[in-house]
Amino acid sequence: MRKFIIERSEDEFYTSHSGLALVGLGINRFTKLSGKLKRAMPDTKPISNIGENNSASVPLDIDVFCMDNSGTKKEGIGYTYHGYHGYAPIAAYLGEEGWCLNLEFREGSRHSQNNFIPFLQESLARAGVLTRRPLLLRLDSAHDAVETRATISGHQKADYILKWNPRKHDRKALFERGLREGKVTPPPGMASG
Repeated sequence: MRKFIIERSEDEFYTSHSGLALVGLGINRFTKLSGKLKRAMPDTKPISNIGENNSASVPLDIDVFCMDNSGTKKEGIGYTYHGYHGYAPIAAYLGEEGWCLNLEFREGSRHSQNNFIPFLQESLARAGVLTRRPLLLRLDSAHDAVETRATISGHQKADYILKWNPRKHDRKALFERGLREGKVTPPPGMASG
């Protein structure tokens, strides 16, 4: 087995994440660990099977989550919408298995929609590489914006569920308009009245 040494450098800088990537690359290149894992766990499915469970669409969930870093003086922490100081990364998860497709580390005080469109475009492109099935994008109300809807509508194989953010809308007037102009369809198996 080949050996490699990771040592501190005076002229190069590696973050802990790049160090992990370097170790992973070294393990893949210089060991037979992946083959041993496959033999030990033969029933595991490769990531290429995303969406192959007969569902019509592959879910793509995108959401911000808060990380509590209260009591620290770390760079970039801010007051999050959860009410504490920390970070607010945004993540995209693909498939029912929840494969982490994309992750962006963000300041805690940053609004979810701030610089969301490039993240969304990158996530949709990455998902398109991993599956040919249609995508069902699921987003919370923080992303209820014209720019989000326009970006999604530009992708032929992407539908979406977007929680409505009523903001200052008159809910009662919108409900009455929906009943007046829309079509009410009873759930399957229930008689219409």
